[in-house]
Amino acid sequence: MLVKDLIERPSLVLIIDAWNDRDTEQYRRCLTNIKNFCEASPHVAAIGLASYLSTESWLFSQEEPWYSQSKEFFYDRLRWETLRQVWHDAEFTDDIATHSIVSNIAIRSDQRQFLLWHNLQVLYYCNHINTSIENIYVVGTAWEECLRFRSVGYRELSSLNNFNLFSKQKTILSRKDCVLAVGDLPVSDVDYPWQELDGTTVKLDELYGG
Repeated sequence: MLVKDLIERPSLVLIIDAWNDRDTEQYRRCLTNIKNFCEASPHVAAIGLASYLSTESWLFSQEEPWYSQSKEFFYDRLRWETLRQVWHDAEFTDDIATHSIVSNIAIRSDQRQFLLWHNLQVLYYCNHINTSIENIYVVGTAWEECLRFRSVGYRELSSLNNFNLFSKQKTILSRKDCVLAVGDLPVSDVDYPWQELDGTTVKLDELYGG
């Protein structure tokens, strides 16, 4: 498949840990790239915001309109008690977690935005809410840690693929201009399990097992 054909498919972008705790030039550039990609790409159908506030509990900010849309998707209209329990297990605070560059992304009428933090939410969204999703992008910080190990990070997404839990296999992608390594360092080169598709887009190996 040509790279153009691959990336021009309906996509979900997962923005992981775009916190508001710093404002360096490098950090702002990365977040601005995320914002521009989400706003400009006609193929981005949905944007999931995952700003984890604690390493010991499921603690998240009630940032609007992200929070209300998430509550509708994953709690109010839902009758799957396992996923409703994911919501019950979370705690919410009025403290703002996400940098304003990302939280103020201008959402088009053909896009959806919501909080998410658990792999079951990704699975439910793709299998039951928007079945057209073919690509899932992981962007944000930090490349070696949060983007890999979070519940919506690429290791868990790969597991959902490998155990055939998606109704249709997803292509896991990222963009080097939309991620930072530990210490807010740019990601210029990628190793296995990633492969470069072009100067910006990278693809997770389909056989990666975590």
